[in-house]
Amino acid sequence: MRLRAERVMERPHCASTCVNEEATMTTIPRTAPTAPGRIPVLGHALRLAHPNRLGYVQALRGHGPVVKIFIGPREVYVLNSPEALQQMLLTQAGTFTKGMLFDRTRPFFGNGIMSSNGVFHRRQRRMVQPAFHKQRIAEYFERMSALASEHIEAWAPDTVFMADRRMRETATYLISHTLFSSQAAERMTAVVETALPVITTGVAWRTLAPVGLLYRAPLPANRRFDAQCAQLRETARLRAEADEVLGGRPITYSDLQRLRHTSAFINEVLRAYHPTWLLMRRTTSPLVIDGVAIPAQAEILYSPATLHRDPLLYPEPEHFDPDRWLDGRTNALPRCAYIPFSAGNRQCIGDSFAIAELHIVLTTLLRRWLIEPVPGRRARETAHAVLYPRNLAVMVTAPPQE
Repeated sequence: MRLRAERVMERPHCASTCVNEEATMTTIPRTAPTAPGRIPVLGHALRLAHPNRLGYVQALRGHGPVVKIFIGPREVYVLNSPEALQQMLLTQAGTFTKGMLFDRTRPFFGNGIMSSNGVFHRRQRRMVQPAFHKQRIAEYFERMSALASEHIEAWAPDTVFMADRRMRETATYLISHTLFSSQAAERMTAVVETALPVITTGVAWRTLAPVGLLYRAPLPANRRFDAQCAQLRETARLRAEADEVLGGRPITYSDLQRLRHTSAFINEVLRAYHPTWLLMRRTTSPLVIDGVAIPAQAEILYSPATLHRDPLLYPEPEHFDPDRWLDGRTNALPRCAYIPFSAGNRQCIGDSFAIAELHIVLTTLLRRWLIEPVPGRRARETAHAVLYPRNLAVMVTAPPQE
């Protein structure tokens, strides 16, 4: 299966991008405008700490392709346009390293493939890459499908659970039991379930704290952090396609090409509900991005979640519409307008694994359970290190027997 992200990346450079890149060579670079609302000492940090921080980052798109904010005294350049992201992720990728966000996570996650830079990162990526080759994904598929059936079949009917927690448990179970021994997988699952909620909250706080000492203070959130350091619409169409293609049997790797609506549904989930609202990079030398001069050692911020909700790229972005991936409306998207797994030399190495896992879990759920939101419970989108649906309670029931 070819990833949607890969198909976007394979498109030729759009004309506007070529003109933009040519313009940067012949015109004097602009200075990035500073977003309004900066206050002394804190800069824009309070806006980023507000519960509606995602809405604030979304609103920054209205100030141009590159806009400057301040986290405390530190300048941060926010890249909004697909063209600016293309230059950072692809054409000028060699002049960027991981930024402040990964400085905060490195002491806890180590200098692994996600957070390392330069030669060390390239060596790690080469070592890990064979495990995620297309042929290996096909080999994993049967085991993942069996594990998903075993795990999901064990759920008790007529029970209520929190959707984000149960899906995190399922994803961790499949990844750990597919790639590691049973004993190691059990340990990994336990550690992730205990530590991940605390870590995701702590990472966001430490990155956005305007003064470095704040995240070292003996506050309750810091102590917890240091100590432990889905959209469900269109079910009928998805179920009908699964019934037609699979006929009640578990999914296999060869089924992926035929599950067109399922793939479109997953693409739309990754667009409308992308979990990453904040990523960062750091420049290694002065450069020009989308006509704007950016100095060396500047912090760069970009947001796949708000990019994917830009109405100039996706009309009616708040409308969950898988058909946009089937009827040609997304064919003319600029390069880097859809980056569910990033792009370039830092594209997620496990992207094919993740897409396979999403298809397996979704089709297995449809085959075994009816899932409905609990009446009277209103979910709220919450942004910590990642976006997640707080208070999304759902009930699973057995489907009616035909």
